[in-house]
Amino acid sequence: LFGTRGVQSVVALFVSLFFVILFRELKPYHDASTDTLAYVCGYFTVLCAISLVVLDMKSTEHVEGWGGTVATLLFTGMGVLLVLVLYLQRASHAVAPADAHDGAA
Repeated sequence: LFGTRGVQSVVALFVSLFFVILFRELKPYHDASTDTLAYVCGYFTVLCAISLVVLDMKSTEHVEGWGGTVATLLFTGMGVLLVLVLYLQRASHAVAPADAHDGAA
């Protein structure tokens, strides 16, 4: 469908970015924290597409040192995603703490 792998990676980047923005504007979930989580997960997909574009640049330009850059980019994205999930879990109050007076164990 596409001439080269680099063009395919760039198209994948723009398509994933388009759908992240589309989902942000549609807000398909009832809970705001779920919208935020879906938005950040979508941007993690965009981050992976950026990594593919960078790896394609590395293979065409024969420049060393891109592997560390891509690994740093992905691990930073995973760290941000983990922090966001922990923050949303603490802030959502979806599960109320057990009350000693309601008969719960």
